[in-house]
Amino acid sequence: MQSSQHTATVCHISPLGSTKGGITTVVTNYMHSTNWPVQFLFVESHRDGNALQKGIHALRALAKTLTLRLTRQIDIIQIHIGDFPSIYRKMLVALPLMIMPRSKTILHVHGAAFLNEYAQQPKWAQALVRRFIQRFDLVIALSEKWRSDLQTLFQIKSILVLPNAVNVPEQPPERDLSTERKFLFLGHIGSRKGVFDLLNATQKMESDNTPFSLKIGGNGEILKLNAAIDQAALGNKVSYCGWVTGRVRDEVMNQSHVLVLPSYAEGAPMSILEGMAMGMPVISTRVGAIPEMVQHGKNGFLIEPGDIDGLIKAMTILSQDEKLCRAMAINSHTIAKEYFSLTAHEAMLHNAYNNLLCHSVDKFQ
Repeated sequence: MQSSQHTATVCHISPLGSTKGGITTVVTNYMHSTNWPVQFLFVESHRDGNALQKGIHALRALAKTLTLRLTRQIDIIQIHIGDFPSIYRKMLVALPLMIMPRSKTILHVHGAAFLNEYAQQPKWAQALVRRFIQRFDLVIALSEKWRSDLQTLFQIKSILVLPNAVNVPEQPPERDLSTERKFLFLGHIGSRKGVFDLLNATQKMESDNTPFSLKIGGNGEILKLNAAIDQAALGNKVSYCGWVTGRVRDEVMNQSHVLVLPSYAEGAPMSILEGMAMGMPVISTRVGAIPEMVQHGKNGFLIEPGDIDGLIKAMTILSQDEKLCRAMAINSHTIAKEYFSLTAHEAMLHNAYNNLLCHSVDKFQ
């Protein structure tokens, strides 16, 4: 891809640092890496805020892509979408670049509820989305399950399975397992992530005198969360630490033993990969790509969404079994290092760029 005459330019259209969430984490990792033999450009397509603020920013992003269309050679356009209405914003913002001659296009699908929400769209909107997706040279899915579902629904010509990835330290931090078990939830505060199921489980564990504590980090329905903690009289067991990123997130993980994410729908949650990289056992659910990340009984436990009794059982086992908790922590770090490191991810993505520019889309099959 690197030549004496031209270095390929890849334009990412995605949320960036002004938006909380997994896509921001993925793309921020791209921004901070120095290993790319291509030039990256970034268009921030979305910012957190009210509807007016979001609309104004989308128009600013559209102006930026129009400027790029007129002034730069873009070799590959990589569009990152989450759940609806993310794809509609990308249709608008990316329009000037999508009509560029000779540019290759990648749709990177991250949204946990994307397929379910697609089914709820009116017929005309489904047709618009289907036509938009089918025009891409390559679609990136986060798991084999997602590859199958997307292919079945949209008859996509070329799909690459590219799991999310994180920086994995050579050695995970040492944790004292002789103390009460410290559980950690990181994610959007709301029903989809199962955080209120987690509170129900902790309330029952508290009544059984199980030694544990729970820390919750994230954004979303914070007032509802605090009210639920107060109503259940869990203030001595459960604490809310806000939205945590970077060094603060690493410190919170260092101080915790087990990551818990009892979600009802997911793609490939970055919080699980980050927890695994930091040597944490994981308790989560059999949704999205999670069963391809967490191996039940090896580096954590998998339950069905809404199974509060199963959640209690898993948390209780890891609260009481120090040896198992330590073994699962080691396994989590090993799995993350082998399968979900940024080095492997970047190599796969770079290879995809090369194949696209060489017109070898059949290599993704």
